[in-house]
Amino acid sequence: MKNLAFVCCLLAVALEAVAGLPERERGDGLLVRVGAGAGFANQAGTGESAWYGPKQKGNCGFQYSVDVLNYCRSLGYGVTFRHYLHSRDIAGSVPDLLDEDVQVMYVAPQFSNIDKSLFFEGLTSNIDLGVGYAHYKSSGTVGRYAYDAPASGFGVNVNIGLAYQVNRHLSTRLSLSGEFYWFYNLHDGNDYSFESPFARRDKLKMVMIIPQLSVAYHF
Repeated sequence: MKNLAFVCCLLAVALEAVAGLPERERGDGLLVRVGAGAGFANQAGTGESAWYGPKQKGNCGFQYSVDVLNYCRSLGYGVTFRHYLHSRDIAGSVPDLLDEDVQVMYVAPQFSNIDKSLFFEGLTSNIDLGVGYAHYKSSGTVGRYAYDAPASGFGVNVNIGLAYQVNRHLSTRLSLSGEFYWFYNLHDGNDYSFESPFARRDKLKMVMIIPQLSVAYHF
């Protein structure tokens, strides 16, 4: 909850700061974008689990995002917040059962480039890039025992999208994101009172691909 409150405060401060710019500097480039999509986090790297076990390549998680961006001509800046959630399990006999809930929260400054000279009026393309703070949490049960393994790290996001301006204030966007996360000391400080059939993973490198649909409001 503390991490979520920190993220909300950061987004509120960024929105207030950008909205407070004078009109001649801000132009009509301020937007707030909300998106959702499927997150494929265990296709490459070391997967997403806090335990060494078989990867499940046939499923995916859910991610939603909030972006606050201000554009001046073709360049933009702002902040992004992303939250990934996924429940996964490895079936087997009771001692070998792993039931795991994975969450990744990410907040980062964003730099963006927009191209308005596409096929027809109202259609634009843009590329977003950011580097920021990431928080990982794996919780659930191993066999009959509950566990909790949070960790902090950092991430990098690259986002390519096509947007269509419906009217002056509303646009829709289809995008594809590549996100890279690094986490260390996943089980640091945990003194488990049980023996797990799965070895603990001390560090995690996630490579995530996210197709996403979003809606933006332009001020």
